[in-house]
Amino acid sequence: MPLSLQDFQPLPPLLVCADLQGDELGPDMRGRCDETLDKCRRLMAHWRSRHWPVLHLKRIARASWFDISHAGSDWMKDFRPRPGELTFEHALPSAYSSSRFVDYMRNVRPETSIMVGLSLDQTILSSAIDGFHRGYRHQVVADAVDTTRQPPSSRDTLVTVLSNFSSTIQTSGLLRPDERAEKTGESRK
Repeated sequence: MPLSLQDFQPLPPLLVCADLQGDELGPDMRGRCDETLDKCRRLMAHWRSRHWPVLHLKRIARASWFDISHAGSDWMKDFRPRPGELTFEHALPSAYSSSRFVDYMRNVRPETSIMVGLSLDQTILSSAIDGFHRGYRHQVVADAVDTTRQPPSSRDTLVTVLSNFSSTIQTSGLLRPDERAEKTGESRK
């Protein structure tokens, strides 16, 4: 029996985790970003449980280039890529400064890519704008992104700017009802 277009499922959404590295989170930021990191952790667990693709962006243009013993640019413990998950290193703020990332996006052409992470003011903002101009429409999870280099009050402003170049969504719209209930302590029915 020949296959028809209805036999093909759409590609699963990509989860793009931006710069979840140790040096993104200085000692003075640990408490401030806990909620954002928790949401990133829950979204990654959700994607992995469904075997959907998780991509990791790693910013490499830092002074740590010159100090090989510096482990700050390594992944935070809970956010290390797993086998089979792709990692893209980028020297400039935009993920599109990685030729491998450009090739991946061009060849896979995902319908939906969802961005989370701690580099809202750099990687997430510049990648969303760069992607927009290349014909991609990233979605940014507004409550699972933050900036560690700007005051907390700038987060809402940056998300507003992002809404001109990407869709913004909330974590609750991406998780199953039972996962939302787990977080709030409600019983499953």
